Amino acid sequence: MWEKYPVYLKRCFSLWVTGSGNKDAGGVYSRSAFNEYGDIEWEDNGCEYDFSEYQSIVPDISDNVVERLNALNDYLNSKGATLLLAGYPIADTDCRSSDDEFINFGNKLKEKMDAPVISNYIDYIYPCDYSFDAELHLNNVGKEVRTNQLIKDLKKFIKEKSD
Repeated sequence: MWEKYPVYLKRCFSLWVTGSGNKDAGGVYSRSAFNEYGDIEWEDNGCEYDFSEYQSIVPDISDNVVERLNALNDYLNSKGATLLLAGYPIADTDCRSSDDEFINFGNKLKEKMDAPVISNYIDYIYPCDYSFDAELHLNNVGKEVRTNQLIKDLKKFIKEKSD
């Protein structure tokens, strides 16, 4: 009977029976770091990221990434879901790309993507002290500011969709 089951399922069952699969090593990506809503609960401990050798540049979105995201969008639409593309934290350093470059990035993204781009990327440019160990890892203040901006973007998208 067991030979019909996939190997990974047999391993999972074995870990479950022996209890050896229930160990949580801790850390930001461990099971214990997530709360009941699936959000990572990780204290920033007041650390600040050193941006002295950092450049925040507009990312390049390859045709391959566009194809994959558009395919994901098609799949999600077929299941009744909506894929939305939103802004990410951008450190406000002396070495970052200009506002115009981020605006152009957003416009190009809107042209290439089948899914709605709901953010103006310059709204996601934050002071460096909003990060704690990397540009994309926001401290408690940064998380609150970004969450509020994302809520504004979502409300605007929903309002425009209903009009």
